[in-house]
Amino acid sequence: MNFLIDANIPRSTKAVIEALGHNVVDVRDILPPASPDSNIASLALTENRIVITRDQDFANILLYPPEKYPGIKEISFVN
Repeated sequence: MNFLIDANIPRSTKAVIEALGHNVVDVRDILPPASPDSNIASLALTENRIVITRDQDFANILLYPPEKYPGIKEISFVN
């Protein structure tokens, strides 16, 4: 599977997912800092990647209809 890690996810997440055999790109490595969500979603769509994010704006199905994107997974961390 192909994943795109949003800037609000720890960088160490990339290594963990890669160790499981997946292809992972971190937005901080390819997009300018503070890139808008629309740019991140567009990149995910173009590269057929599942977005991993803590940004709840991606949960808005009017802005990011599930049938249009390979996947958007909002995660939260429990301290």
